[in-house]
Amino acid sequence: MPPSFSILSFILTEVQLFNDPYIQERERIKERIENDGGHSQREGHVGSFT
Repeated sequence: MPPSFSILSFILTEVQLFNDPYIQERERIKERIENDGGHSQREGHVGSFT
């Protein structure tokens, strides 16, 4: 395995560790938005977003 590959994998690991909390928060926000959309659809479009 060439040394450049290990350096690249190290950088990718660092980036993953750095981005992981951000990705988790983004997924949480996306789930919350999808859940809110499902609730408003189930309640029959109250119209609070328009």
